[in-house]
Amino acid sequence: MNLIIMWSTWLATMLAFYFGFKIGQGKQETKEISINLIKTHKQKAMQREIEKEQEKQQEKFDVIRQNIDNYDGTPNGQKDIPM
Repeated sequence: MNLIIMWSTWLATMLAFYFGFKIGQGKQETKEISINLIKTHKQKAMQREIEKEQEKQQEKFDVIRQNIDNYDGTPNGQKDIPM
């Protein structure tokens, strides 16, 4: 009798593990997650580059505005425009 209970417990444990493994593996979508992470990283990198370019342009326009405000007919007080 003990042997039957022991084997049935072992069998129930193995079946529960097997079905849990199959169900868990079906819900796991690693390919889509990794692709989304790569796309997100690339988008963030591109966004950083765009922001850097915009900052450079804004700095350039600020210097040009300052040069226009400081202009008195001579090159004194003029700043070099960053490239």
